[in-house]
Order: sequence, then structure tokens, then C-alpha cells
Amino acid sequence: MEMVLGGAQEWVGQERGEPRTGALVVRAQGGDAAAMERLVERYLASLTGFCRRLAGARGGAQDLVQETLLRAAVSLGRLEEPER
Repeated sequence: MEMVLGGAQEWVGQERGEPRTGALVVRAQGGDAAAMERLVERYLASLTGFCRRLAGARGGAQDLVQETLLRAAVSLGRLEEPER
């Protein structure tokens, strides 16, 4: 199904009426801070878990999370396939 920004298809298939990831990415690329915040909220728990597994007993998971989110925000404009 084709995604149409601002249209009903932007919301199709998401729980609780949440917009699709690709739609949020496109909005965040356009400077929408609320869309970027929603992306962070959507992936923070899984990213934190992943970083905890990487950091192991030595800790530092929160530093990894922060660095990853910073790099994602800085690189967002170069992302060519928003759904990925």
C-alpha cells in the first residue's frame, strides 16, 4: 500500500492509531520535533535492551543509547528509505 502523507494510508496498520515509522521519519526529516520524539519513544526500550547486552557487566549502556540516538538524529536527513 502506498503511503500518502496526511492521508488515511499514513496510519494504516499501526496499533492505537499510531503513524507508520516511515511517515514519522519523513516528518522528522522536515523538522517536526514531535515526530522525532515519537520515533525515540517508539524504539527507546528495544535500543536500551540492545545496548545493555552490548555493554554487559561493565555498564555504559546509557552512554551507548545516547550516542546512538545522537547519530541517528544527525544522520536522519541522509536516510533514503524512511520505512527501513
